[in-house]
Amino acid sequence: MLDFWSFFTEDRPMKVGYYGYDNVFKSLLPPIIRETEDVRGYVKGVWLPPQIRGVAAERKLEIADCDAVLLGLSSFQTQEELVLVGAAKRVVVIADAPGSELRPKAQAWVREQAMLPKAQRKLRGVIIALESARQGAIDFGYPPEDIYYVGPPPHWGVSYRQMMEIDIGAVRSSLVVRRGQEELQPFVSEDVLVYVAGTKMPLVVNAMLRCAITAGRELFGHRFVLGFAPHPGERAEKQEDEEMFAQAFAERAKMREGLREADVSKISNPQRYAVADLVITTGGPTETLAAAYARNTNVVYYRDAAVVMFLVESGVQEGKWFVPDYGGAYLVGPETFLDGVRFAMSPEGKAYLLKQQEENFPLPETWDTAPAIVDVLEFVGLS
Repeated sequence: MLDFWSFFTEDRPMKVGYYGYDNVFKSLLPPIIRETEDVRGYVKGVWLPPQIRGVAAERKLEIADCDAVLLGLSSFQTQEELVLVGAAKRVVVIADAPGSELRPKAQAWVREQAMLPKAQRKLRGVIIALESARQGAIDFGYPPEDIYYVGPPPHWGVSYRQMMEIDIGAVRSSLVVRRGQEELQPFVSEDVLVYVAGTKMPLVVNAMLRCAITAGRELFGHRFVLGFAPHPGERAEKQEDEEMFAQAFAERAKMREGLREADVSKISNPQRYAVADLVITTGGPTETLAAAYARNTNVVYYRDAAVVMFLVESGVQEGKWFVPDYGGAYLVGPETFLDGVRFAMSPEGKAYLLKQQEENFPLPETWDTAPAIVDVLEFVGLS
């Protein structure tokens, strides 16, 4: 933990603003807010809710009263966060996962700030998610002396604990299996649950679903049960995309006709990873990190050209989410999907992945990094 206590006195108040458009900040920010306000007793700050378009512009004047703003940069809506920087006194960027601090839309602002004398900068620091991300942050334009690593983001630990603490047998037996609107039966031990995690990319989601349905029918036959949860951010951000989204949703509904599906809406996404026999996912989901640390050997990561392009546009270096490349999940593409799933479900495949997880994802000393993050905010906001 960083030691910044010598820079300020106990009677100085601090008020912090918090914002990030992506849904992940519903999990990342609360432990930090609790540390700031409940544990250290600072005044109640300003938390702008995520996934609400225009909220940054509507409430940016509230941010002007804060000593520091903890800002997460989102993939599609980075302009929402950039609205705030003009009103903020001081900004600390926080990465929810490696690469999220490198959003292309924010680079010009980061580099402009870096050229100013330090006392004149609004950008006072970036908190990276992994130590290995430091050089990427420097190359992006963050001043090296303002880059902090204090351990894994606290929401990784939230996902990890949800995966480790869930009663898998009880949750699986509580699932209801439906075909369309028809309720069939409870989930039984012979069923094989294939969970497909939604993303913001409708065409990629459909590609994953198509592959998952084919694999489920071929490998598991009548035992195959689909679990699917759409991403809360899967919607058209531009008017010209609305027709494409509508067509993709219609195609998806057609694909799912006649399938046996488990209702997974009442459990969290990390819990879905834990209870499923097989998980199909893509993009840059935190849950893949938690699954690697939890030694879950049931996660298959789907990558094709569209996934790479999306991640490049989001600021992920080379468009490759690092977890499967470091052995945290099985990596498949459209041509290798069926063979990849078959290997993933085999004892040999599970033993192979477990070995990679243990070597490349050692458990951290603590998941509770909120105190160290608040140390950075105190250094920035009170010095």
